[in-house]
Amino acid sequence: MAWTTAERRRYAPAIQEIVRQGMLVRLAAMVDAIHPPTSIGRPRLWSSLVMLQALWHVARDDRAWRRLPSGAPPHQTVWSRLKSWRQQAVLERALGVLVTCRRLAAGRKRWPTAAVVDTQSVQTGPQRGPRGYDAHKKIPIGPPLRTDPAARTGSTALPSMAASGC
Repeated sequence: MAWTTAERRRYAPAIQEIVRQGMLVRLAAMVDAIHPPTSIGRPRLWSSLVMLQALWHVARDDRAWRRLPSGAPPHQTVWSRLKSWRQQAVLERALGVLVTCRRLAAGRKRWPTAAVVDTQSVQTGPQRGPRGYDAHKKIPIGPPLRTDPAARTGSTALPSMAASGC
C-alpha cells in the first residue's frame, strides 16, 4: 500500500486547511483520542502532532519520504504510522469530527443540508435508445410533416390534430 497520488490529492488539501487555520494541535488531539497509544509494547517516541507535521511536509511539497525536514521523525516511522491510520480510517474520522465541530462552532447544522450536483459529472443510470444528439445528421424531432396531396404544390402542412391523438 503506497501513498498514491489519489490519496495525496485527498488528504493534502484538508491537512493544509487545518494547518492554515492553526488547528493542527486539535487534529492531533482528535487522532490521539481515536487511535490512542497501546498500553502494551514500546511507547511512542513521536507524538501525533509531529507525525502530522511530517505528513503535511510530504503532502505540501510533494516531496519524497526520505527528504523530510531535519527534526522530523524517520521516514519509516512516519510511513508506518500513516499506514496504520489509513487501515483504521483514523484520519478520515478525525477530519470528519473536526469539520463537524467547526460547523457547530459557526452556528450551522452538523451536516450540510444542500448540495450542488453537476449533471455533466454525475453518471446517470442505463438509458435505452441512441445516446446524444448529432447536429450534423439533422435528425428531425417530433412527428414528421406530411404533404397535402390535393395541393400539388409541394407545400407542407402541419400534422392534423386527429392523427396526433390530441
